[in-house]
Amino acid sequence: IGFHWGGELVNDYTPTNLPTPTERQQTAIDGWIVNEPWSTAIVPGSYRVQQLDSDEPESDHRPVRMTLDV
Repeated sequence: IGFHWGGELVNDYTPTNLPTPTERQQTAIDGWIVNEPWSTAIVPGSYRVQQLDSDEPESDHRPVRMTLDV
């Protein structure tokens, strides 16, 4: 059984890590992995990288959310 990155399946490469004082490049390093049978279960439009509301977030990564139609 093959595995797929959710962001690639929906063509969403939004960066998930925040910029840092060292000017680290932002990349899409967080996400969901689904196996082949579940690769078509992602609800259209549900995959998103959540923007953080705080100027001082507790993490330097943005949460990734998606809904699966089970």
